[in-house]
Amino acid sequence: MSYSCGWCRTPMTLPPSLASLQSRFPDLAVATDVNRHKPCCKRCDEMRLLNSIGDIECPPPDYVNVIAKVEREIQRAEQLLAQGIQVPPLTTRLSSLRLKRAQMIAERDRNILLVQLAFWAVWGKLEAHDEV
Repeated sequence: MSYSCGWCRTPMTLPPSLASLQSRFPDLAVATDVNRHKPCCKRCDEMRLLNSIGDIECPPPDYVNVIAKVEREIQRAEQLLAQGIQVPPLTTRLSSLRLKRAQMIAERDRNILLVQLAFWAVWGKLEAHDEV
């Protein structure tokens, strides 16, 4: 008897066994608190993963990509400098914006990895043909 997800109507499947995940992904921390004998909806888990990544890249409540905002500020400052406007606060601001952008990208990537690790701990890493 096959069950389908009550949300997306996709057939539910059993998560891979611990032994299977550990043999395919030896470097991966596998979730041991998951009932691997109960069918789950991988598609809904993937959608939650993508929604979480979207919220990290464009956080609520504004859903604006803050890194893109900083990049636009950097571009405006670089344009002013290219036009020959040499204002000391502008060069200082440009270097601080670049540092801020690098820190924000590192934090975003770290948070995305944490969300991915939680998904991978249950389902394993997505194969190239599985990626959403």
